[in-house]
Amino acid sequence: MPPAIVTAGAADLRRTVDDLHAAFMDDPVLSWAFPDEGKRRRYGRHFFEMHARRLVPGGLAWRADGGGALWAAPGRWRESPLEMLRLARATIRGLGTHGARVGRGMLGIESKHPKEPHLYLAVVGVRPEQQGKGLGSALLQPGLAHADRLGLPAYLESSSPRNVPLYERHGFEVKEEAQLPQGPPMWLMWRPASGFLYGHSKTRPTGFEPGTFGFVGRRAAIAARRWAGCVQERNRGALSKSGRRQSVSSG
Repeated sequence: MPPAIVTAGAADLRRTVDDLHAAFMDDPVLSWAFPDEGKRRRYGRHFFEMHARRLVPGGLAWRADGGGALWAAPGRWRESPLEMLRLARATIRGLGTHGARVGRGMLGIESKHPKEPHLYLAVVGVRPEQQGKGLGSALLQPGLAHADRLGLPAYLESSSPRNVPLYERHGFEVKEEAQLPQGPPMWLMWRPASGFLYGHSKTRPTGFEPGTFGFVGRRAAIAARRWAGCVQERNRGALSKSGRRQSVSSG
């Protein structure tokens, strides 16, 4: 019997976040952001909370027992500066001294985001104990069917090499392998439109220019700078306190 996939609503938000967080506990990118497992468990869920609160109300979120998928409609893929600042405040203690590097890396990935209209798969994940049962493929289907009905292409960023073949089986193609600073690669993947509403979408999407950085949204750039500034300010404060403690102990 195929897994039961349902549209996620407000009542499913916490459960969806729990499932996605569990699915990504060993993810290379989340582990790069939070190398310590304890901090990854404590602070990593804020990333999924931000996406769920932002995307579930849009009606393009689906869940099953043990997993979920969150999609963004055309033009709605970018987080607002306020959402980014809230995420920064929630995770800054967990990110520690490399928070600015994480912010730069995420901004670099965002700069490569295609400009033409598309559906964006922000996150899809299945709990480890539920993996290998076809749940990931089942969770992809409603979003892909929606894209096909609209004649739209789809886009995602895979943070794990083991998931690339899964996405390829569903029509995605790797357009670029982007390297995070002092971190793992990410695979930027594009699924051409199957309809004719945006017929030109079957060509290479605008914004994929390997080795270069394309357009960076002004709001995203501001948010990233503020994030990096918060991290740097916190680090300066920590060093200042450390210096005062040393002075007291040496006196």
